[in-house]
Amino acid sequence: MPWPLLAVGGTLLVTLLSFPLFVLPSVDAPEEIRDAPVDAVAVLGGGQRERIATAHTVLPRLRVPAPDLLLSVPYEAPLLICGDAPGLSQVTVRCFVPEPMTTSGEAASIVTMAAEEGWSRIVVVTSDYHVTRARILVSRCVERLAPDLEVLWIAGDTAAASVRGLWAVATEWPSLLGTPWDHQPACRGEPGLPDD
Repeated sequence: MPWPLLAVGGTLLVTLLSFPLFVLPSVDAPEEIRDAPVDAVAVLGGGQRERIATAHTVLPRLRVPAPDLLLSVPYEAPLLICGDAPGLSQVTVRCFVPEPMTTSGEAASIVTMAAEEGWSRIVVVTSDYHVTRARILVSRCVERLAPDLEVLWIAGDTAAASVRGLWAVATEWPSLLGTPWDHQPACRGEPGLPDD
């Protein structure tokens, strides 16, 4: 088979696989999330614009009591939004710094907190391109630390046709392919919550 046809076929295959993995991943419907009380909503770091906006859309629609909003702060950014959530009464924003500063570290921190707090149901918010890999890593920690924890998923829209969306999908592929060997951290230890 000539090289140009192989290149076109490979590109087509990667494009077709990218849609269910990074553009239209499996997430939970709003009705499922409102079906029962939620103990916390966790927003993974990176892609903060769409992730925080999505969390602020979801929080008011949850059944009372309003949960904690957990924000991963993977970079040394000032924790100015920790404490009270503007415009969301009864929501406490808890910021945490994952150890290590990776999706694996975030998964370990969130599930450790859930196990320590005795939570039974949480919502994790991330970008659409990040859901597939984050779900694998969080599931590993749930199996080890909190097997009764129900984790629901919501995705912020990255606009896959944009330059940023295409870049996100392109850079997520190598991370996803490396996920089967990404076993750090071991999903135990303290979550690294800074003082508010």
